[in-house]
Amino acid sequence: LENMALANKKIQERESQFRSVFNGVNDAILVETTEGKVLDVNARACKMFGWTYDEFLTKTLQDMVPPENRALSAEARDEDDLTVEHFETINMRANGERFPVSVTGRIEEIGSEKRLLIAVRDITEQKKAEEELLKLSRAITQSPAAIVITDLKGTIEFVNPAFTRITGYTT
Repeated sequence: LENMALANKKIQERESQFRSVFNGVNDAILVETTEGKVLDVNARACKMFGWTYDEFLTKTLQDMVPPENRALSAEARDEDDLTVEHFETINMRANGERFPVSVTGRIEEIGSEKRLLIAVRDITEQKKAEEELLKLSRAITQSPAAIVITDLKGTIEFVNPAFTRITGYTT
């Protein structure tokens, strides 16, 4: 009986440890059936999508996909080989707001059941930064002023078209 109590205590400690890690991850983690029904989520998923834990358990993967992308999502799920690789897409929060995400996942056997483990990262800030870099790149390329970029040793790494037009030199 004492061994049983000790074993139960160890199981509870491991469960507590698992929950701490599961909820401490900065990405949304979803555990789903292969049909897309949500079985478990971490705290970050609730914060990212705007549903409570209990609300999440009434959802399917389709509830996180904007209506305009649902047919595509269902088509991907109908494939025999349900491998989830890394991809970027648009997800939808509980309030209907769309946001860009990076998704990775895989099928795992948990007990005797196959489960889909999905990690979702909100990449809104990354997309904004990429947009700003693209704008800056266009501004440099279209500038009427000659622009030269060198490394710390003075080796030319980039010149814009105005530099070539004004000086006649190319790199």
